[in-house]
Amino acid sequence: MIDYLNKRKLAFTLAEVLITLGIIGVVAAITLPTIIAKSKKRVVETQLKEYYSMMNQAFKLAENDYGDMGGWDSPARTDKLGGTGDYEWFQTYIQPYLKSSTVKNSFHLWCVWYDGFAIEFINGTAASCGIAEGFSNDFLCMFYPKAEKMKEVQDNSTQAQKLVPGKDYFIFKINLDDNKGFQPYDSDECYATTGTRWLPARGCARLIQKNNWTIPSNYPIKF
Repeated sequence: MIDYLNKRKLAFTLAEVLITLGIIGVVAAITLPTIIAKSKKRVVETQLKEYYSMMNQAFKLAENDYGDMGGWDSPARTDKLGGTGDYEWFQTYIQPYLKSSTVKNSFHLWCVWYDGFAIEFINGTAASCGIAEGFSNDFLCMFYPKAEKMKEVQDNSTQAQKLVPGKDYFIFKINLDDNKGFQPYDSDECYATTGTRWLPARGCARLIQKNNWTIPSNYPIKF
């Protein structure tokens, strides 16, 4: 009789354990994606802030050597006569102060710029820069929290259209006018979309900067 009761007690215990494990599994399935998304956001926030700080520090150091940036040579597309090409300009004024980077002097990106250049940083992030094609003459930099995303899209228009702006890349602008230097692209456009053509959702970095480099709770792009 005692053995029978012990077996019944053990059976109930195992059933309770299985139920508990099932509940834990359901809770984990619900909460884990949220935890992972928050973690990814924190990483991107830190990377954006560090990139912005590093680039602005480079501009300040360059001003110590070359004077007020308003008097620097103006960068131009490398396919135009006259002026200083974007890559040569960057090599002269900014690259010497980015000690932890490698620069590649040719990086075409479909419907963004004709022949820009790429920068890889030792922390696993990257940027590609160039004079904008078609819609403006802005000198832009696309920051990639993951360097492999940049490598995937070089001369690959199909792959470029899979990137998510505001997540896979963020837009910054080099502007020598009024000593603005290096800033997130000044736009209110930040929405869920894909691709790089004409740089959609180009204001996402600006939105995050305005929120003290924190991705807002109502951010339109999911991580």
